[in-house]
Amino acid sequence: SSDLDAVNKLREKQLQLTYDKDIGFSGQMGLSALQRKSGKSLTEDYDEAFQSQINEISSGLGNDQQRAAFSRKANEMRVSLSGQTTAHEAAQFREYSLSVREGTIKNRMNEISLRYADPAAVDESISSIKASVYEQGKLLGKSGEWVDAHTREITSKAHTVAIASALEKGQPDYAEKYLSRYS
Repeated sequence: SSDLDAVNKLREKQLQLTYDKDIGFSGQMGLSALQRKSGKSLTEDYDEAFQSQINEISSGLGNDQQRAAFSRKANEMRVSLSGQTTAHEAAQFREYSLSVREGTIKNRMNEISLRYADPAAVDESISSIKASVYEQGKLLGKSGEWVDAHTREITSKAHTVAIASALEKGQPDYAEKYLSRYS
């Protein structure tokens, strides 16, 4: 087989490793992209799989000239695939991190609604919410002003939930004390 046939075979393998619904890296989302069974990074896993395809195809070439021509093109394709998998891995890390922060905020707001009468628990939850909003801002590349405004918005919602919980439980006096403490 010629080096052109070999390059076409390798391109097919590259597309399969990228887009195939069962094995393609683009279908690896969230933790499956970040915590691999192999213990290696997504990029390492796919680089090894692609190198294995390169080796297999190269061994079927008839002479050194074909292997050298194939090797040059294969290395370009390998660098390209590596760049794509690295970018995908980074995007999945960012998305996963953002969802963890969002989950922390929701859980802490829930905790405040349940433990509104425990000032230490409320303070701890508010602190955790502020840290999560800060991390979200960093991940999203937001300004300090955005972080401050978003923190105020989220903590305000959390306090509203606590006050509503106190009122639901027939504790208007506590709701008033809570309001004055956190206003």
